[in-house]
Amino acid sequence: MSRRALFRREALDFQLQHKQWGHVALLQPPSAKVLTWLSVVAVVLVLAFVCFAQYARKETVAGYLVPSAGTAKIFVPQRGFVKQLHVREGEEVEEGQPLLTISTEQISSSGEDVNNTILDTLTLQREFIKRQIGAEDRRGTTERERLNALMEGIAAEISQLEAQTALQMDRLKLTEGFVTSAVQLTAKGAMTDLELKRREQSVLEQRQTLSALRQQTAARRNQLTETRYTLEQLPIVLEDKLQSLRNDLSAVEQRIAEVNGRRAYVIRAPAAGRVATLQATEGQAADPRHLQLEIVPRHASLQAELFFPTRAFGFVHAGQEVRILYDAFPYQKFGTYRGRIVKVSQTILTGNDPVGPISLKEPAYRVIAALERPDIDAYGQKIPLQPQMLLRADVILERRSLLSWLLDPLLSARM
Repeated sequence: MSRRALFRREALDFQLQHKQWGHVALLQPPSAKVLTWLSVVAVVLVLAFVCFAQYARKETVAGYLVPSAGTAKIFVPQRGFVKQLHVREGEEVEEGQPLLTISTEQISSSGEDVNNTILDTLTLQREFIKRQIGAEDRRGTTERERLNALMEGIAAEISQLEAQTALQMDRLKLTEGFVTSAVQLTAKGAMTDLELKRREQSVLEQRQTLSALRQQTAARRNQLTETRYTLEQLPIVLEDKLQSLRNDLSAVEQRIAEVNGRRAYVIRAPAAGRVATLQATEGQAADPRHLQLEIVPRHASLQAELFFPTRAFGFVHAGQEVRILYDAFPYQKFGTYRGRIVKVSQTILTGNDPVGPISLKEPAYRVIAALERPDIDAYGQKIPLQPQMLLRADVILERRSLLSWLLDPLLSARM
């Protein structure tokens, strides 16, 4: 009978193979495997999200609505008070229609209206000039009549002188005949030399008289020519005097109109449209620096005027979409509306530049965006948008993957 071993064969084998620590038995529940695989999947998804997901950089800017054709802004040319208001907010007006009547009365320390005093003086000056114009007209008529009468008298005197000249020529011929006869008689001794000399002297006297008559006739003809020229020039001279007086009268009337304009003047609509942003009220002080009202042209579509700060302007371009949020209609209740950039200005604006109802806190650029629709939906109705409505606009400036967003600073630092 064989000798029986004290230990089992399995115990001896284990002792030979695992003398110190023994054999490790892995006890792994199924839930641990599930968690492991879920962790691996999560890591893979995160890596995929970082590599392929995009990050959009957005900028929110302020703006307001303006008509595409612009608005006519009404200011007063000088200080005064709104005496009468001829229009109401939202009223349709025609070109040239009265909008405001501005009073600019000035009272002196003595309690008199300065403009009235100036007007009284100018009115007296105007009446005096008018009387001068009438006197010049009458003087011109009288001078014309005098010159015509003078010409008639000169013409009659010339006729008489011509008749006397013809008679004197006959007398001269007769006297010359007497001298010829006296010469013959003296040669025969029938007449003395003294008588011949007397007859010759008589011929000389007749010739002198004829010459004087011809000289008088020439002088009268010259006088007639000068008188006729003066009569022809009389309308021109008279017109020059009258024109000078009319210029003085026009200057006085212009000053009267200016004084009347300083007392009260009417501002009229420069174009047809709808009254908006009416800030003037009757009795209110009118300052040339303050806007009184605006006129929105008819059939003008609205567009959004946005102001992008310089730090966000680099990626703005025409064609970009914008999401518009109107301040008058909270987006939490009435939603947002879309638009598209159509014009980008390259002129920088500062807080000193007029930009409507917006006050700039930092330098900005003006950007124009077209609206997708001119109204909004509110309580089942379509409410039209109004000019000068304030708004905010969200604009996506750029899109990048998260991986690029994370690595760009490191790559930029290396470069």
